[in-house]
Amino acid sequence: MKSGKQWLWILGAAAVVVVIAIYALTGSGSDPVPPAPPAPPAQTPAAETPVEPPQPEPIVKNGSFDQDDSWINLKIKVQQDKDGNFYASNRFNWSFYQEIKLDPDTWYTLDARMRKGLSNARARICIQFRNSQGAKVGEVFNYYHTFTGTGWESIPTNKFRTPAGTAAATVFLMTEDAATHDFDDIQIAPTTPGTSAPAPQAKPAVPQPAPEAKPAAPQATAPQPAPAASKQQESMAPAPQAVHYIVASGDTLTHIAKQHITSIDAIANANGIPDVNKIYARQRLVIPPETK
Repeated sequence: MKSGKQWLWILGAAAVVVVIAIYALTGSGSDPVPPAPPAPPAQTPAAETPVEPPQPEPIVKNGSFDQDDSWINLKIKVQQDKDGNFYASNRFNWSFYQEIKLDPDTWYTLDARMRKGLSNARARICIQFRNSQGAKVGEVFNYYHTFTGTGWESIPTNKFRTPAGTAAATVFLMTEDAATHDFDDIQIAPTTPGTSAPAPQAKPAVPQPAPEAKPAAPQATAPQPAPAASKQQESMAPAPQAVHYIVASGDTLTHIAKQHITSIDAIANANGIPDVNKIYARQRLVIPPETK
């Protein structure tokens, strides 16, 4: 039989074993560390919306002629087609124009639409260049259009270079005789040699009634030489008419007379000018018909 001391040793050892077992099952006694949360998925950066570059302001204002505050004399020349499109008509004169600003020694393109009117001559767009003092510089740029039909025709893109010293220009729309042609969508834009010009922006389509059936047009035949006009026919031809001219800074009656193939005295008499050496800028002159 074991003694009391032996039993005490046994019970103490058993207690130690129980404590070790409990410690092993519950850990070191500190709170358990929670697992780290999963990393959020990487976000793909949103694609940037492309930003359209700002469009340059048009150099020629109101090329569609839907307003009348830029073209001189537009109020009496603006017209409207049945589909709502505005356009302008003019004959040979220097009274229908727009003043624009252009840079010196720079390439520009000219685009426009034209439609044959009552005139049998060519349509003309004339651009005259001036310096900051208003005096003419360089050569005048002219575009002449010969029509191939009776509807609206887009002219080929024309390039021109402004003379050195250019600060402004005047754009004239006219024909070569006393009858009219129609003009629309006049556009001038800067460019460089060898590049194509930006295409003119198309106008929004306007609903229009179905056109009436028309008889087929006769096929064009080779042009025949015109017979010599008889004296009677010559007498029935319309007499040349006087035109108007706006005097630019630096103009002289000698220069104006040569430009219109007439004489200094004829211009002076038609306008009541006592001194042929005294004319002033912005003066409106009546130019009598060309002298043969």
